[in-house]
Amino acid sequence: MNTDFDNNPEEIIMDSGDNMDKSTATGGITTKEESKKGMSANTAWWISIVSLLIVCGPLLMGIGIARGWNTIDGVYSFKTVYEPSRFWPEPNEYNQTAAVDEMFGSRNFKNAASLWYYWKLRPGNSDPYCDSTTIPPEPWTLSCMVPKTTAVTRAFVWMCYVVHQCAIWALTYKAQREHARDVQYHSNLRWYNVWSLIVNLAGYLLHLLQTHLTYDATAQDVTESSSQGSVIMLLVMVLLMEYKNRGLFLGWPAKPADDGTKCSWRLPTRPIELVRKYHGYAFSWATIYTLWYHPMEPTAGHAMGFLHTGFLLIQQSLMFTPIHVNKYWKLLLETWVAIHGGIVALQMGHSWAMFLFGFFWMFAFTAIHGIPYYLGFVDIARAQQKGEDTTKLLKSNPMVPEAQWKRYLVRLIPPVLFLVIVVIFYSTVLLKTDGSFDALFLTEVIRIPAILYLMVFFTCFVALGMQSATNSMCKGSPVTPKTINHQVQTGEELTAELEPTKELYKADAESGSSEDSLQKEQQEQKELPSPGLGTGTVMAGFAVCYMLMVAISIVIEQVKVDMVLILLTFVLVIIFTILALVAMILMDKQMHRTSLGSPKLPSKND
Repeated sequence: MNTDFDNNPEEIIMDSGDNMDKSTATGGITTKEESKKGMSANTAWWISIVSLLIVCGPLLMGIGIARGWNTIDGVYSFKTVYEPSRFWPEPNEYNQTAAVDEMFGSRNFKNAASLWYYWKLRPGNSDPYCDSTTIPPEPWTLSCMVPKTTAVTRAFVWMCYVVHQCAIWALTYKAQREHARDVQYHSNLRWYNVWSLIVNLAGYLLHLLQTHLTYDATAQDVTESSSQGSVIMLLVMVLLMEYKNRGLFLGWPAKPADDGTKCSWRLPTRPIELVRKYHGYAFSWATIYTLWYHPMEPTAGHAMGFLHTGFLLIQQSLMFTPIHVNKYWKLLLETWVAIHGGIVALQMGHSWAMFLFGFFWMFAFTAIHGIPYYLGFVDIARAQQKGEDTTKLLKSNPMVPEAQWKRYLVRLIPPVLFLVIVVIFYSTVLLKTDGSFDALFLTEVIRIPAILYLMVFFTCFVALGMQSATNSMCKGSPVTPKTINHQVQTGEELTAELEPTKELYKADAESGSSEDSLQKEQQEQKELPSPGLGTGTVMAGFAVCYMLMVAISIVIEQVKVDMVLILLTFVLVIIFTILALVAMILMDKQMHRTSLGSPKLPSKND
């Protein structure tokens, strides 16, 4: 993986909506001296990765194994070790527990087994049902030796989660509000980067401590499908964000498409920009919510999962730096779920191939086409469609084929290799129990991709509908750059929502460059939206949206909704997506970040 994160703008294909770095006290104007202050983002990335590996390796795994967790006779086991003295078995797994399963409310419904999360303390109301006589407990024993959850254990983990979550949201919001009109990335850390890294590291260490003190994570109170649903929501939004550059399937329909596809085939831009500008809030919720759902148990699946959430939190912490838009780093973030999902399913004895190959389908057919090499195809296609000379482009990208048919063939290499590997595995390692090959069994590989692709369209058009509806409801007199410049020069007051823009024009006026800045601003955006909702309204609406997500997850778990896991997860993905989009719409009605132009990466000399 390319780790030279301080690349120049030509070496990193820029996202027009990824979070944008802003300056500090000058309202968007950063001097060269200021840009030199602080640790470089590249160095911070390396330190963060090493720190994460230490937390998930020697600390998480080492301390857990030292306590005898997930071990057999003191030896660590890759497979899940079912320990009846620590956890209750899944409902309906053993005939010996059938009578209790039938009577006990949390175990007496059809889909109880698939919705049961294994790594949690026994319920607080389970004393009448637990077995205190079988010592040592058998695998099927609902043993009283298993510690019981209490109000204190539940309240403590929720308090930790809420503090971690709100701190990261506050840092993201403060950074965006403080630098609302600047689109300049910076190679060095700003205060919000530093504090985000500190908060996230503290969150990991606190969670490790909490696991060894009270053990229970939020899994005691919320349904397992909510954790999975939040991650799927994140993956879907990533697909939508990256659609603008790499398309959705084999680089299609990238703009301009290599096959000359007309723009009418493309998804609308407005929803994509909305998600690009405000994805940080939804992604940090999905990541931190999932982090605190699981205890820090020393299994391979848990360790890989905590590595993934750690990677995502490093990505969040390094907002407004070139690392945040580095294509190879983002490819790793997007693809890690395949490794994690496959290991978890293999460890638990579930259909690991469906998870491993389902997510690697997304890598071969979609994600890899966003790396700079494949994005170079679009540059060549654009020049050829315009009848321009491609000599310089081909010289700077010597590995990119000039002929269109060759580019088609090169795009097919990853998916063809993927399909060959899948067929080999399913015809050898993954034969049916009777040793025969079932071609229909291969269809499980497309289940996850089908859900993700469908949800991209759902998310896009729901967001578009919300934007259209709210724009028609919230009409007002538009405020153009020219109007702002005039008001600054005449001393007229602007609303708080436009203060960052006012400061930008003040600085330009003092330096004698207001007209140049005005022309540049007018090129990037025709007009700015009118001042929108107040901070109190936005914060209240934002809080309601995410509180509803958590509340729905709690209700489903507590009332024991009897639904197949995959169906329940799909329902929650829809609910989470809608509420996250509402929160984004509210944010945009205050900050208007969708009207900003493309981010500008720092040069080597910055």
